[in-house]
Amino acid sequence: ANQKFKEGQLEEAKDIYQHILLKFPKNKQALTAIQSLTKGVGPAPYDPSSHQLQPITNFCTQGQFQQALSHSNEMLEQFPHSAVLHNIAGACSSELKQYDAAIDSYKQAIKIMPDFAEAYSNMAVAMQNKGDLDAAIDSYKQGLKIKPDYAEAYNNMSVVLKYKGNLEAAIDSCKQALKINPAFAEAYNNMGNL
Repeated sequence: ANQKFKEGQLEEAKDIYQHILLKFPKNKQALTAIQSLTKGVGPAPYDPSSHQLQPITNFCTQGQFQQALSHSNEMLEQFPHSAVLHNIAGACSSELKQYDAAIDSYKQAIKIMPDFAEAYSNMAVAMQNKGDLDAAIDSYKQGLKIKPDYAEAYNNMSVVLKYKGNLEAAIDSCKQALKINPAFAEAYNNMGNL
């Protein structure tokens, strides 16, 4: 980003700084650079604060997923580029068994933040619940490329592989989860069932 800035490729530099701020919202160098690139206006925050997310979190904790989804959608009007909010909206839709809407929300989150492994994993669960097992496996694999130490994704993928009748691959997936997290009781349980 600094090199692009020095070379006068300001749009490219701005894009890179914005990507940095997606992952590190308080990065002072990126904030300062964005402010100079946007003539002192400063970047719009991509994600709401944890304080702003608290009501949504409370609704989810209480199992009130329709209210959480409504609040998420309202907040997305203010924060349309929030991968976190799109992921939350996907989780709420999934809990409400609105799997197509959930998958669309996860795709939006991934479009904003392509290395969002948790969104890939969450999308895989929605795809599995929808009955699209091949797509679910592909989504787990995408998430695992990004985050190879994601034990939960390996464990969840083992369930999908079991449904597909691929027991050896399912057992291998459990073993991978346990290699990452030797205390993962659910993976032991899944492997025992397999």
